[in-house]
Amino acid sequence: MTAQIIHEKMKVDEIVLNFPPKAQKLRRAIKNFASFPHDLPKESLEVYLAKHGKKGSEVYLLLKKLNEILEEKTIHNEISMTEKAALKLEEILREEGKMGWGVKFADQPAACGAGFEYILEPSSHRDPTHKIFHSHGVEISVPTLCIDRLLGSLIDFEEGFIDDNFTGLIKLGFTIVNPNVKSTCDCGCSAGYGA
Repeated sequence: MTAQIIHEKMKVDEIVLNFPPKAQKLRRAIKNFASFPHDLPKESLEVYLAKHGKKGSEVYLLLKKLNEILEEKTIHNEISMTEKAALKLEEILREEGKMGWGVKFADQPAACGAGFEYILEPSSHRDPTHKIFHSHGVEISVPTLCIDRLLGSLIDFEEGFIDDNFTGLIKLGFTIVNPNVKSTCDCGCSAGYGA
């Protein structure tokens, strides 16, 4: 087992803001465990969880999950999807009568003006200006203008809390881990690529 990087004395906002490439996934993991409003709490994880009746082994389980997220590896020359995300996408597409569809993965300037926000939505056609990646049987279509910012991203799925700050498949629980991200806004909706 590797050394723990995230610990119970860290502030909730610091946990998310200190690890920008994985901010979205960390935020969702904490929120699934103990819901919070739009802005991230600025108190220690231990204090925040205690207010929600969580302590002892429950805190340990969340810390274990958060540190596992930090340890997840990405393939820097690909855009990929976990098997869990691929199975969930297949389920959603089947329910919507869109079997055989893939996904469009892109980013666009964020509404909050603090960087870029991800777009992840079902797609049925190939666009000649997109590059196609394949992962677990899913065709991932990425506009060539976005590739430098998105290369190395891992699309995953986390059950639980639906966050109104996000749209499309991301609102349903899909998360993005992007090694190119250098900063994130407090709500975790947008990613910054600058130093």
